[in-house]
Amino acid sequence: CTTYEISELVPCIAAKMEQLVPSIDVDNMIDAMEAADKIDELNDYKSVAKGLHFSCVNLARQKFVSVDLLQNFICKLKYRIPEGLKLIKILKEESKATFSFDVSLEQLNVGPVSSPIFIVNNLPWRIEISKNAINKRSRTEALYPKLFCLKENCENWSSKVKASMSLLDPYGLKNFSGSEYLHIFSATKKCLSAKLLIGMLSANTYVKDNKLTVMAAMNVLNQTGEYCYPNKKLSDLTDADQPKLEDLLPSFKTENDECNKAVKVEEDEHILVLCGDSVVAVKMSILAKESSVIRTKLSKVWTRNSAVEDSNPSPSEVMRARTLTIPKGYDPKAAEILFGYLKGFNVLLEHIEDFKLLEDILGLCDFYMITSPLEAILKHMQKMSVSMDNLVQVFEVGKRLSSIELYKAVAKQLQSNCRRVAKANLISSLLIIKFITDHETNINTVIEILDRC
Repeated sequence: CTTYEISELVPCIAAKMEQLVPSIDVDNMIDAMEAADKIDELNDYKSVAKGLHFSCVNLARQKFVSVDLLQNFICKLKYRIPEGLKLIKILKEESKATFSFDVSLEQLNVGPVSSPIFIVNNLPWRIEISKNAINKRSRTEALYPKLFCLKENCENWSSKVKASMSLLDPYGLKNFSGSEYLHIFSATKKCLSAKLLIGMLSANTYVKDNKLTVMAAMNVLNQTGEYCYPNKKLSDLTDADQPKLEDLLPSFKTENDECNKAVKVEEDEHILVLCGDSVVAVKMSILAKESSVIRTKLSKVWTRNSAVEDSNPSPSEVMRARTLTIPKGYDPKAAEILFGYLKGFNVLLEHIEDFKLLEDILGLCDFYMITSPLEAILKHMQKMSVSMDNLVQVFEVGKRLSSIELYKAVAKQLQSNCRRVAKANLISSLLIIKFITDHETNINTVIEILDRC
């Protein structure tokens, strides 16, 4: 119609599009949003595009109150990540937590109905709904929603909240009644209420299947303007059934250690371990006992030039025999800590707080078949904090370590720990949205974490 400038059909197409709106659901929401974006490029259909876009976002607001629905939606986005992220960002920009639930008329006739508890900004909230007749002759009813904060056991606290209560039409797509208000919740004022006229219930004007859908939209305002995780760390969740990382190492490590320690070195010269700009001097006797790979690599049988007499080695030959170059890709600091540890500087390990650095140290241990520090490294890893701040990094470390046979069990436990932390913290849709947008550059890892939760 746009190409051939046919304008007569525009109203018919707009009406047909409006008829299709109720068929939008979680499965085809992305398709509908893409259609809205393309239609918006056509001058004659901007109002159609705007209505379609609004319907998708409004449906997302309602459906994604459910943590399970939001997680399922995210996990299906593996091949349509940009489109899904666009919708998630729109929800994040609104800076509102939305919560909706269905209430049957029978329940309201009996008495007040309470919603499940939902968490916003680390505070528990609940909506209570009751109704009363304003005018019995006209059968006009009034709905009285109340918003409660269920925070307990604290005398001095307050929270500034901007909230609205709304009823939805039979298709759950348009707010036809509502009120907005700003309220300070505190230890003494934990509730606010508002009255909404809901029309003539007998005529079923706003009732479908004898049910009403009630939606609350709220924005808890704090100093940073951010919604907060409950901040539960792995140390808060550890129980007796969880194995320790150091106990997951294969038993052959002890035999390997004993074999290496039995090695004797005739010439105990210093070897320069080179990694990037870092240099660590380690005695050959230490390297030989710790690693058969290094012992073989630095053997003069392999390093000397056969054309040169043993009694008169060249300077370059001597240098080759005295250096061990670490392959590219490893953090120089990891090499410093590992080989420093082998020299007896155990304290270097105790100050590591970066899982990626420990991953590189474990990688070097596997590359050179060094087993003696493994138990100490994993004991330290066990003590390190796993929280929402480093959850994505730790999960990715676990994924990479799983490709090394020696660390498969350790990697599996690390990923399990991440899932436990995620499950304890991502307890509302708003927090899941925050988690997704905070780690947009690692969206594939985020999807995998949510999928496994």
